[in-house]
Amino acid sequence: MNSNLTEAQQTFIARQKFLYMSAGSKSSTIGMLVGALLCVPLFIDAVSPFQLWTWIGLIVFGIVVRLVLLRIPNQEEQLANNVQGLIQRVSWATFATSLAWGLGWFIIAFDMGREDQLMFFLILQMVAFLGMINYCIHLPSYAYFFLPLKLPEFLLEVFQFGNISWPLICGSVITTLYSLKMVKAFGKSWESAILLQMKNDELFEKLVQERDVSVAANLAKSNFIAIASHDLRQPMHAITLYLNALKMDEIGAKNTDMLGKIKTAVSTINQMFSALLNISRFDAQNVTIKQESFSLSDLATELNNSCSPQAIGKGLAFHFVYQDATVQGDLQLLKQALLNIISNAIQYTQNGSVTVIFVSRDGCLSVEVADTGKGIDAADRDKIYQEFYRSHKTRSDHDGLGLGLSIVKRICELTGSSVNFETEVGLGTRFMLRTPFALQLAAPEQVPAVNSTPAVVLPSTEGQGRVIGLLENDPHIRDAYLQALGKHGFEVVVFSEDEAELQQQLADLNHIDCLLTDYHLTHSTGDVFISRIRDEFNENIPAIIVSGDTSPAALHKLHALNLSVLHKPVDVELIAQEIRRLTLLPA
Repeated sequence: MNSNLTEAQQTFIARQKFLYMSAGSKSSTIGMLVGALLCVPLFIDAVSPFQLWTWIGLIVFGIVVRLVLLRIPNQEEQLANNVQGLIQRVSWATFATSLAWGLGWFIIAFDMGREDQLMFFLILQMVAFLGMINYCIHLPSYAYFFLPLKLPEFLLEVFQFGNISWPLICGSVITTLYSLKMVKAFGKSWESAILLQMKNDELFEKLVQERDVSVAANLAKSNFIAIASHDLRQPMHAITLYLNALKMDEIGAKNTDMLGKIKTAVSTINQMFSALLNISRFDAQNVTIKQESFSLSDLATELNNSCSPQAIGKGLAFHFVYQDATVQGDLQLLKQALLNIISNAIQYTQNGSVTVIFVSRDGCLSVEVADTGKGIDAADRDKIYQEFYRSHKTRSDHDGLGLGLSIVKRICELTGSSVNFETEVGLGTRFMLRTPFALQLAAPEQVPAVNSTPAVVLPSTEGQGRVIGLLENDPHIRDAYLQALGKHGFEVVVFSEDEAELQQQLADLNHIDCLLTDYHLTHSTGDVFISRIRDEFNENIPAIIVSGDTSPAALHKLHALNLSVLHKPVDVELIAQEIRRLTLLPA
């Protein structure tokens, strides 16, 4: 710990370290046991049952020792008088289970073939990197966790000197050095964040520079999250590469299935790291909002495929109800928000169902996610959108970082959406996500709860009866417009820049519903053309200009003419959506 800190600061930081590590140790205990039991089908054919169950029994014994050490009577009193002793107890509790895992190298891995040893190495690497999250803030505690996990591996290679696996040794050395580097960086970042929190509290109590300190604390927290999520991706990426390097055809059917589960677990961990990175990315507003067309049936199917295994595993009925439509908005951000809400609903529902309903509200997409779960306690309702918040009453149901709804809230702020909920304790919760994404309904379809297939998208006739005047000097783009707008049912009239030909074309038209033109034409500009047509019909015809010019002067000029401006590159489906929006408005 920094020697320049006051005694009060050192005591406060030590207290926070104990609370953080103690909570992490307790929450990961069940995961340690489940992880060990999952090794049984993986290695049952590689070693004798006696060796395997001896190792499992040793892990269970280590877990019992861990729970005994973590059960601390009069904790608040001891925190005030003996915080270093409590940290030491956490360290020994960590040592008990880590040693049990590490001794697996001598109990089961010693007699394994190289393929199975590599598999065991990958499993222990995942244990090591997951434990790093809990103990990286205190180097001595991390040593109690990491050394008994890694030393047996190196000792085993010494005993097998005549048959050393150099890839395994090199991988172990690299991951060990990288882990130490990350632990040092994370410890300093965490300590800095805690000190800023202390400063924030002191200044808050004195009512001096409250806002500046709050911003500084949030920046420190975001920096810590960015460092942690970025650096932790590197070793997880290495693990993924190791998994991909295994030759699937040489492993066997049983191990292939188990390896697939390990890959899924690594993918889940990567998603958790992505959640951490997204928090800092959203806070920094380093996100570009995309406008793209996508099918509601495709979105529902993707969500169903992602979430139904979780629902099926809990025996829940899982339904999507919607009328198929084309939606215009940011598909990835919407999908991420809905995945978080749906996953939460399934996680807190033990019996019954989870239903996702897509509806249209004022021409825009709204989504309701209703469950028959526990409901949200009154004391938690104002806190559920806070990052890292996890209610103590439902902590046993958590398997994430408490970031899901916090990310949903940030996505809503970025996209101009809103999220609300209705809940009743013991009966369930209904989340309502309302977006500004334009929606064009098609035919009714419903996605089944299991083995969903994409809904059939019927041909759109939204543009029937609407006449679109088009002026585009690039023949390839012009043909693309004709095909795309024709699919939407629009009648497209291609105008000429030649005044005589244009006059003849206008003479044959009774009305135009919308004008579409490029900004830079061969002989003029799109705004001049639009003014010419509006004067001809003596009507303020809705118009769209597609422009690659983003200069303030050009934008001001175009918006002053009551035009819709789309910037290149732009998808033709977005243009069709904009035409639909404009032609629904009064002229």
